Parts: sequence; C-alpha cells; structure tokens
Amino acid sequence: MHRASEKSQIMYRYLAQQEQSVQDWNSSLPLPKQFARVLLKGVVRPERLYLDNQFDKHQVGYNVLVPVEVEENKVVLVDMGWIASLQNRQQLPHVNIDMQQVKWQGTAYYPQLSSLDLGQFVDLHQGQLYRIERLNMKNVSKVLNQHVYPWVLRLSADQPKELKREWSLIAVSPQRHHAYALQWFLMALIVFIIILWRIVK
Repeated sequence: MHRASEKSQIMYRYLAQQEQSVQDWNSSLPLPKQFARVLLKGVVRPERLYLDNQFDKHQVGYNVLVPVEVEENKVVLVDMGWIASLQNRQQLPHVNIDMQQVKWQGTAYYPQLSSLDLGQFVDLHQGQLYRIERLNMKNVSKVLNQHVYPWVLRLSADQPKELKREWSLIAVSPQRHHAYALQWFLMALIVFIIILWRIVK
C-alpha cells in the first residue's frame, strides 16, 4: 500500500509540473524540480553515453545521452531517446546528432540513486562512445572530466525524432500494487481463518 501511495504521488507531481509553463534554465538558476518542463541552451559535446539494458516492447537497446555544455566545464546530460542494440554487442549503433543545435526542450528527470555499485561503470569504450551500465553522475563526471549536473533533460517528443521517446515514469502502476496488496490480505485472512478453525476444533 505504501508503494502504491508513492507511485500515485510521482504521477501527481508529474501531471502538476506538466501544467506549468516551460522554464528557461541556465547554470545561474536553482536546479529545476523533478518533471519540470525546461528549455536548455548549450553547446553539444562530441561524447555519447549509451545507457545499457533499456527495453522497448521486450527488445533490448540503449538510451543515448549527450552532454550539453551550459557553462565552461559544466554539462547537463540530454537523453535523446531509445535505440535498439546491434546484434554484435561489441558495436554501438550510430546516432546522428545535430552538432549545431543549441536549444533543447524537455522534462527534467532526476535518476534514482543506487547504493549498489557492482561491476565496471564503462563496459565498452569506442573513441568518444561509452556504454555504461547505470546512470551515476559522479562516475559520468570522471569519464567526461566535467562537472555534470544531477538531473537529465529528457527530450520532448516534438524534438528531432531519430530515436524513440516514450518515457516511463513508473514500472509498476499504483493499481497493480493495490492488487498485490489485496492478494496478501486475502492470503492472511485465509491463514487466520484456518488457525481460528483449528483452535476451535
């Protein structure tokens, strides 16, 4: 029930932020709120980060992130969207990025922090292309040798559409959590009835 309440709050915050006007953000302003609509201006850098193990309809692929420099040595990661992985896992799919683009619009997203740090952060490195296992901003800062802000700009669907953008807020809906809770309550009730019946007997 607690998880269902958490998921409902996430969806409520997202919808509330989507009703707000687009915020012009720069490095002199406070960090944007989670799910805020943001317009970002900056210069795209040549590095590409391929976030591994991202699925779309049971097909494995990557979320492709590019660093956008908003101030000298300070970057925001822009999530361009999802692309399917190649059959050869030792090769990364090519993505066309407009190096002249300076305006980026989307939604601010703060990745969940994980206390686990298993295995290598970068498991494939080809020139300026990096395949990463998780989105850890401290590790990304070390790879890029730049200060990386703790949020990601998820591009809106009306931006250039080479990659697929169907952002998922939550993996499990509040309704499913309620259904799980109901199952556990029913099992507990059945066990209680059995115990009560044996006591009476």
